[in-house]
Amino acid sequence: MARSKTSVANPIDAHPIILALSKARAMAAVLGHLADPPLTSHIPLEDCPEGTRDWLTDVVATALREAIDEADAEFRKSVTPEHQVISPN
Repeated sequence: MARSKTSVANPIDAHPIILALSKARAMAAVLGHLADPPLTSHIPLEDCPEGTRDWLTDVVATALREAIDEADAEFRKSVTPEHQVISPN
């Protein structure tokens, strides 16, 4: 039996805006893990070099801002006349 190609069950799940928002949610979750005390389950950093938590928080916060900016840009692009997604009334 031939193996089928991987497909997205719902095409909207592969939309650039949804992908960017998914990245943002993931980064927000990681920030929650890094909080002191953690907002959710804890990421064990006790055995890491000093400054690891601050460095990781900065990296994740930057990735979160980039994902939000990406979602914003993709949304703005999608509502331009050339890429009209929302039907004008």
